[in-house]
Amino acid sequence: MAGRLGKNLRQGHKAEDLGIMFLRNFCAVAQLRQEDDIGIDAVATLLREEKGLLYAENTFFAQIKSKSVSEILYEGNELDWLINQDLPLFIISIDKEEDDIKIYTTNPAYQIITFRAYNKLKLALTTTNQKFFKRHEIDGDVFSVDIGPPIIESSYDSSKTTEEQQRLYMSMKKWVEEEHKQTQMRKLGFSMLAKWATEEDPDYYAKIVNGNTANIIRDLMAAKPFVEYLSNHLEWNGETEEYKKDVMRGLKKWYKEYDIDVSLNVDKNILHKDDDKEIYT
Repeated sequence: MAGRLGKNLRQGHKAEDLGIMFLRNFCAVAQLRQEDDIGIDAVATLLREEKGLLYAENTFFAQIKSKSVSEILYEGNELDWLINQDLPLFIISIDKEEDDIKIYTTNPAYQIITFRAYNKLKLALTTTNQKFFKRHEIDGDVFSVDIGPPIIESSYDSSKTTEEQQRLYMSMKKWVEEEHKQTQMRKLGFSMLAKWATEEDPDYYAKIVNGNTANIIRDLMAAKPFVEYLSNHLEWNGETEEYKKDVMRGLKKWYKEYDIDVSLNVDKNILHKDDDKEIYT
């Protein structure tokens, strides 16, 4: 209605504004308009300073929330959206009154890959600073994940200093690089679960796997460029040439069963043409 605005909505907008200004102290930021908000508030690119120049480096998505928001719910198609992002997603929690800013990784959220029978995913933002904490629980059709502790704590005022900007850049760079490695694999039903304490680097210690083969053609197509690329870098550790050929044949046969052409590169000395069992370069 004209002339009125929900207080909570305005508080959320103010938190988003502060979060954007915070990010701009160490990132180049492209802010999404509120009417275009689809779960991402900003696309941020880390800036490295060298001899008075700024160099664009790693890019990530940011979702900015007021401190009053302690849970985020994804359901239905939103889960596919979350898993299939090409850039890592971080959540920034803003306490305007105390000028306290916490950055959370969404790494634990991807446990949902193993539990796709659940149609709702609830993320809880906590302040625990323990490396090991309750990773998930199930309540009816809701799969709940604790994504604490925050990976970084800072403030807007301190982020205006050169020292804090450098610290934020270094901390986020490590996280963004490591999480970006996971984004493509998550589309294939695989991820790594991290443990950490606030201000520490991530330690990826456990695998998250979706064993469902219902979408084998989709998954083979998604994996194809990785399989073709990795075939350049296989280390055979002294296996016989026949063993090497059998591995390549097996991969090609697997793809052929689903009418998918795949090009595999192997050592020159085992390339051959053997009837219909051709190994391509």
